[in-house]
Amino acid sequence: HMSVPTHKGPWRDFLDVHITNLASLSQIPTLVDKLNSEQASVGKKIRTFRDKNAVTPAVQAGKELLDNVETTEASRRQLQLELDQYRQSATDMHNKLSPLASRIKELEETKEYLTLLLSVRQLRDDALSILASAQEDGLDPPAQSQSSSSSTPSSTPIANTHSPKMPGPRPLSPSPSSLPGEVPLVRPHMALPPLLRLIDIQHALQKDAPPANTNEPTTSHILANFRAQLDSYVREVADGLEARLKADYKKCLEALGWPTPMPRAGYDEALLNRFRNIFTHMLVLQLSLQNRGTISSDGDLWVLSLLVQPLNMRFYFHFTGTQPTARTDKPEWPLHHVKKSVQDHTPFLLTVVQPLLQKERVVLYNAKMEFIRGITQAVLVKFRGDLPSVLASPGQLLHSIKEFLAFEKFMRATHNYPTPLGDNIGADIDMQAPDDAIMHDSPQGAFQEAGRFPSIMQVMEENENIFAKWIEAEIQLASSSLHNIITRDAAWTPYLGETLADVDALKPTRAAHQTVDLLAAVTERYRYLAHPEHKLAFFNEIQKYLIWQFHNNIQVLCGSGSGSGPSPSVRGLVSFAWSGSTGWDTDQIFHCCNLVNSINYLIVVMRDWGDQLLFLDMFVLIRNRSRSTRHLSGEVDDAPLGTVFDEMLQGYKLLRKDLTTMMEEVVLTNFTAHASQYFKRRKLWVGYSSQMGQPDEQDVSPEFCEPLLILKDQLETIQKYLTDKRFDKFWRSLASRVDAHIYKQVMTSGHHFGSGGGARFARDMRALRLLFRSYTSHPDSFFKATKDLATIVAMPNADAQTLAQNKGAILENHGIHKLTLAQVADVVALRVEDDSLM
Repeated sequence: HMSVPTHKGPWRDFLDVHITNLASLSQIPTLVDKLNSEQASVGKKIRTFRDKNAVTPAVQAGKELLDNVETTEASRRQLQLELDQYRQSATDMHNKLSPLASRIKELEETKEYLTLLLSVRQLRDDALSILASAQEDGLDPPAQSQSSSSSTPSSTPIANTHSPKMPGPRPLSPSPSSLPGEVPLVRPHMALPPLLRLIDIQHALQKDAPPANTNEPTTSHILANFRAQLDSYVREVADGLEARLKADYKKCLEALGWPTPMPRAGYDEALLNRFRNIFTHMLVLQLSLQNRGTISSDGDLWVLSLLVQPLNMRFYFHFTGTQPTARTDKPEWPLHHVKKSVQDHTPFLLTVVQPLLQKERVVLYNAKMEFIRGITQAVLVKFRGDLPSVLASPGQLLHSIKEFLAFEKFMRATHNYPTPLGDNIGADIDMQAPDDAIMHDSPQGAFQEAGRFPSIMQVMEENENIFAKWIEAEIQLASSSLHNIITRDAAWTPYLGETLADVDALKPTRAAHQTVDLLAAVTERYRYLAHPEHKLAFFNEIQKYLIWQFHNNIQVLCGSGSGSGPSPSVRGLVSFAWSGSTGWDTDQIFHCCNLVNSINYLIVVMRDWGDQLLFLDMFVLIRNRSRSTRHLSGEVDDAPLGTVFDEMLQGYKLLRKDLTTMMEEVVLTNFTAHASQYFKRRKLWVGYSSQMGQPDEQDVSPEFCEPLLILKDQLETIQKYLTDKRFDKFWRSLASRVDAHIYKQVMTSGHHFGSGGGARFARDMRALRLLFRSYTSHPDSFFKATKDLATIVAMPNADAQTLAQNKGAILENHGIHKLTLAQVADVVALRVEDDSLM
C-alpha cells in the first residue's frame, strides 16, 4: 500500500476543494486537463521573461523614469529654498508696514470723527440758529399766509438715515413765504429737518456700534464720547424746538380766546390758519420723535394736552380748595361742569382739530375722546382728594356713587366715551386707516389698553379699604330697598294689575319686577369695574344675598323657612291657607299664583342673565379658582359647565315645585271633599237597572255636579293668574292625580256596579274629561285609568265576563289601554247582575 502524506500543502488544498465525496472522483480527468492547461500557460510566460530582447526595453524605461524623479526632486528643493527666502522677506516687510497701517487707520478714524463731529455740530448750530432768529410760528404776511400755511414739516423733505462715514450737512431751504431777493422768513419749525438728521446719525451710530469686547479701547472711547455729545445735541435741539412751538401754540390759543367755546360765527380765518400751522408742526415733531425713539411713545399728544390744560386749571380753581363750589356733598356740580365743557367744545374738536389729525393720517387718535380723557383725569384728582370726607358718611358716599354712575352713563350714551374695558373707542370717527397712515405704537397701544381711558369709578377700586366701605354701604342700601319692595301693600299683586296681567306672558308681581330692577341696578353699579375680583365681590355679597333673601321671604309667606320676611300683615293674607285648609277661595288662589309667578320670573331672569358675558366671565373666574384648589390638593378637575346662578336656580325651582304641588294638593283635596258623597252613595251606581230606562247622555249625577263645578272654577281661576307655561304643567299633573285618585277610590270602596249604574258612572267620567277639553284636544290621554274603568263597568255583563277571560290582545279592541289583565279582572269583579239588586 502507498502511504498518504499527512502534511498540508497546495495540492492537498486543491483536492479538498474539488474532491468532496466519492462522486467527485469522476471529475478527476477534467481536473487533470485543467491543470495541464494552466501549467502550459505558466511555462510560456517563463520562457518569455528569459528572452533578453523582450526584457531590455522595460528595464531602459525604468531607468529613465528614475532619472526624471531625481531631477524633479532637485527642482523641488530649489523652489522650497526660494519660497523660504520670499516668506522671510514678506515677514520683514509686514513687520515694517504694520505700524504705518495702524497709524493710517487711526488718522482715517480721526478724520471721520472730526468730520462727523463738525457735521453734527453744524446741524446743531443750524437748528439753534433757526430757533434763535425765528419769528413766531404761524405768523405770515397777509398776502403770503396761504403759501406759509402749506410750508409744514410734513411737506419738507427729511433726509434719509446717514451713515457716520458720510454725514454731510445739507443747506437749509428758505421759507417759501419769502420772495426772491428778500431776506428769507425763518420759522421755528424749520429747525425740524436738521434735528431729524441728527437723530438719523444717532441711530446709525447705534446700529454700527462695535462689539462690547472690542480690543480697540481708543475707538470705543471715542464713539462713547461722540454718542454722549450727540445725545446732548439732540436733547438740546428737541427741547428747544418743543418749548418754542408750545409757547407759540399757547399764544395762538390765547388769540383764539381759548378755552372760550367757539363762537357761532366761527373764528377768524387768519387765526385758524395760524392755529392749523402750529398744530401741524407740533404734531409732526412729536410723532417724528416718537417714531425714532427719541422720546417715550407712551405720552399724550402735546397738541391735545395743551388744549385741555386751561380747562383743567379752571376746574381746579372752582372745585378744589376752599372755593364755595368745592363742596364734597355736591359731586353733581363738577360733573355738570365737565358735561357742559365737553358739550361746548365738541364743535371745535370735530370741525377743526379732528380734521387736522386725519389730514396727517393720525387715524388712531380721536380728538374728542382725548379731550374727555384729559378732563376726566382732573375729575379723578378732585374726587381722590374728597374721598376721606365722603367715606365718613355712607349716605354721602352712595350719593356720590349715584352721580358717578349717572355721569359715566351719560358720557357713554351721548359721547360714546369708552368704558374701562375698551368699548366704543373711536366710535364717532372713521377708523379705517389709509394705506399710508401713520401707525404709532403709542396710539395703537392706547386704544387697546383699557386703562388709557379712565373711569371716575376707578377711584373706588384703587384701595381695598375704600372698596370695602363701598360694598358695605351698597349692602345696606340694597337690603333696605328689598325690604321696602316686599313689604308694600300691593307687593304681591301683578305688576301690570289684574286687568292687564295677560299683557306680560310672565305675569310678574310688583315685588318680583322691582326686585329684578334692583338686581339690574346693582349690576350696572359694577358692570364697568376694571377688576374682575371686585365684580365677583359685588355679585357674591350683594346680588346673591338679595336673591336668597327674596327666596326666603316667599318661604315665610308660605309658612315655612325663616328670616326677616315681610310684616305680619302681609303674611296674614295667605298664612292660614298653608295649614292644609280645604276652603280656598279666589283670593287665596290668586295670592298663591302670584307667588309662583314671582318665583318663576326670577328663574327666567337668572337663566337669561347666566348667558351674558359679564356673568360668564365670573363663572370662568370661579371655575379657575376651583381648578387651582383642586390642582393643589391633587384632585381631578371634573367641575361641570354651568353659570353663577346654578345654586340659586336649584333653590328657586325646588320652591316653585313645592308651591305648585301645594296648589295641586289643595285643588285635589277640595275636589275630593265635595265628591265624597258621590263615592259614598251605593245606590248611585247600583240603583239603576236597565229596566229603569236610560237617562239623557248629557245627564250627570247630581252628587257629581258640585265637585265638577268647583274644579272648573278653580282651574279657570288658576289659568287666569298663572303663566301659560306653568298652568299647562299644572293641569296636566292635576289631571293625572285626579285620575289616580278616582280609580283608587272606586277600587277600594267595596261598591259594585249594575248595568245602569255603570252607564251613569261612565257619563260622569266623560263629563270630567270634557272639563279638561278647554286645555287639550285629547283629554282622554290624561284619564286613561278612569276611562278604562268606566268602559268596563258600562259594558254588558256578558261582555265584561268574556273580557276578563280573554288574553290581553282583546283589551285594545274594547278600548282598554291602561289597565292590565289583573286590573281588568278586579274591575269586572265589581259588576253585579241587575236581578241581584231587586
